[in-house]
Amino acid sequence: MNIIMFSFLDELSGDGCRVITSMLKERGHGVKSVYMPFFGTQEGVTWDQELENCLEHADLFMLSLLSCYESRGAEVTRYLRSKFPDVPVVWGGVHATALPEACLKHADYVMRGECEHATMEFVDRLERNADDLLFTPNLAYLDEDGKLVQNPLEQLPFELDELPFPDYDLEDHFVLDGDQIVKANTDVYAKLHATLPGDNSAPAYYIITTRGCPFVCSYCHQSELVTTYPTKEYKTRVLRYKSVERSIEEAKQALERFPFFQEICFSDDDFFCRKLDEIKEFAEVYKREIGRPFGVAAIPISIKEEKLQVLLDAGLNKIQIGVQSGSDRVNTKIYERRLSRPKLIEAVKLLDRYRKKYEFELLCDWIIDCPWENEDDVYETVDLALQIPKWATFNVFTLTFYPGTVIWDRALEEGLIKVDENCYEQAFNLLKQEGHTYMNHVFILHSRMRYLPNWFIRALASKPARAIGGRLPHWVLNDLWRQKIFPKVYGWVNGMGKKDPEVAVGEACAS
Repeated sequence: MNIIMFSFLDELSGDGCRVITSMLKERGHGVKSVYMPFFGTQEGVTWDQELENCLEHADLFMLSLLSCYESRGAEVTRYLRSKFPDVPVVWGGVHATALPEACLKHADYVMRGECEHATMEFVDRLERNADDLLFTPNLAYLDEDGKLVQNPLEQLPFELDELPFPDYDLEDHFVLDGDQIVKANTDVYAKLHATLPGDNSAPAYYIITTRGCPFVCSYCHQSELVTTYPTKEYKTRVLRYKSVERSIEEAKQALERFPFFQEICFSDDDFFCRKLDEIKEFAEVYKREIGRPFGVAAIPISIKEEKLQVLLDAGLNKIQIGVQSGSDRVNTKIYERRLSRPKLIEAVKLLDRYRKKYEFELLCDWIIDCPWENEDDVYETVDLALQIPKWATFNVFTLTFYPGTVIWDRALEEGLIKVDENCYEQAFNLLKQEGHTYMNHVFILHSRMRYLPNWFIRALASKPARAIGGRLPHWVLNDLWRQKIFPKVYGWVNGMGKKDPEVAVGEACAS
C-alpha cells in the first residue's frame, strides 16, 4: 500500500510514528512521512509537487498526535478529505488513545495504545479488504448507529530490541519549513531538529531506551497508560528496556549518517532507574563507542552518587529533573508523586557537589497555576526554589489538563473543564497565559532572573507583600506587569531591548 504518515512535533525528534513507518517499510509498503513543526493553518502553505503526487496515489493517511496538536491534525485532515475524500484516515497516539470518540469526528479509524503490531495487522487487512478488518486489536471506530466500538488491546511489547530503529530515511521524508513543505535533506534537519534543553545546544539525536516510568504522576500520560491498560492484566507498571547493545547501535548509526548530531538525548522518563551494574555497562560501552556529550531526565530520588559519577565520567552534561512543586501536599496529594522536599534537596546538594568537578547543566521543571494549590503552597515552592543553586536553569510549565490523565478526570468531575473544551492546547509562551496569582508572578520573576538576590525574592514573598499583592487588580498583575514592566526590565538587564522572554510549556514534564 501507499501510505502517508503525518507528524506534528515542533522539533524533529524521534517519536512512535518513526518506528511504525520502519515496520511498514519492512513489510514492503510504500511509505512517505510528512513532518509539520509549527503548523498553524493550511492557508498559505505550499506543498512540494512530489508530495502532491504521492498524496494523489495514497491508499491510507495516518496521523500521529499529541493532545496539544489536536487542532493541527484536524486542520490537515480537513484538507486531505477535501482533496482525497475516498482515502481512509487513521489517527493514533496518546490523544487518540484518550479521546477516541472525539477523534473519530475527524478520522475514519483510531488506533489506541502502543499499537505497532496492531497497526501492521490493520494495514494488512485493509490491503486484503479482509472481512475481519473491524476486529483488528486496538482499533476504535463508530458503528452504523454512530456508537463507539473499542476493540481489545494487544499485549504491550516487552521485547523492545525486536522493534526496528526509527525511520530516518530522508529520501522518503518531507518537512514543513516556514510556509513550504519541502523534500527533507540534512540541511533542513540540522536546522529544525531538536536540541538538548539548556544553553548552547547543538542538534541532538533523541533515543528512547525504556518504556514506562517508576512514577505515575496524575498530570502525565503515564497515568493514562495505566488507565488504558489494566495494571494486573497488562503488567503496565513493569519497566521495559532496550539492551545496551541495541541502544548504542542505534546511536552509532544515527551519528554516522547525520554528522550534524553533536549530542545524544536519552529521553527516557528516568534514566537513573536502572541498576548500578547496567549503568556501569552502559557507561563503558558509550564512552568507547560514542564518546559524545549526552543528556538524560531523572527522578530526583533515583539519582545516587555512584550512578551519577559513572555517568558523568561517560560524558553526561545535562540532567533534567522534575520538581513540579515545593509543597509536599501538592506533590503527594494532587500530583501523586512520591517525592519529599528533604529527598529533593538531598539530590540537589549531591549534584551541586559534583558540579565543582564536572561542567554539566541542571534543568529543573516546575508546574504553576494549579487550581488546587493555595498561597502557602506557592510560598513553599518559592522557598524551595531559593535553595536550588543559581547555576541551575528553571523550566516553568503551566498546569495543563491532558485527556485521559488522573488530573483531567478530577478537573472534569469538579467542573473546572468541560469534556468538549480544548483546555489542553494552550499557548506555548508562559507570559501570554492569563490570570497568574501574585505569588506565581514572584516565582516567574525568580525563575527568569535567577541572579536576583534571595533577600529580594523573599521580601516579595513575605506576608506583608503578599497581603498587598493579593489585592492588586488583574490588570496590574497580568497587563501592566506581565506585558510592560517585566519584559522591559528583563530586556534591559539582559541587553535584549524589549524582547518578551519566553518560558516553554511542553506536552509532558520530566519526572
